[in-house]
Amino acid sequence: MNILHSLKRLFIILSLTIGVSIFIKAQGVDSSSVNAKNSIYFEMLGHGGLYSLNYERVFDTKRTLRAGISYLNDEDSFLSFHYLSIPISVSELLPIDRDSFLEIGMFNSFFYEFDVKRLSAWIGPSLGFREQDLFRARGMVKLFVSPFYIIGGENNFGLTGGLAFGSAF
Repeated sequence: MNILHSLKRLFIILSLTIGVSIFIKAQGVDSSSVNAKNSIYFEMLGHGGLYSLNYERVFDTKRTLRAGISYLNDEDSFLSFHYLSIPISVSELLPIDRDSFLEIGMFNSFFYEFDVKRLSAWIGPSLGFREQDLFRARGMVKLFVSPFYIIGGENNFGLTGGLAFGSAF
């Protein structure tokens, strides 16, 4: 399979992921009272592989859009990975209390493996718990789990979960 065909498939899947997320509805919030709309955070063992650095924006309806990046070149240890990943996700924050949320969404992560010159994608739902005060700029932490399907390369199912922590502003 050539790289152009893989890119077309990944574009279609990303479009479907974003399209489905548009129909997800949650309890609204007064956008003028939300001050901490941006987050920068570090994620371990999540959508980007072993780690990723991420930027996230919270919109008026508590819908979030996240993009991140991860690069790993570890050829000298037992892992022997060399890849670049770009995780993208859309989710809804369903309030539990003032600063605790159930997070439900979809993600799509693009992986380029340098050793085998292969582009693949992970796509799937995500379910997690988030602690973040949206009304004041403070820290954030979230714990999540995500089953996914790998497109390109293996074409099989997997499961990931992770811990993310960072700062909201």
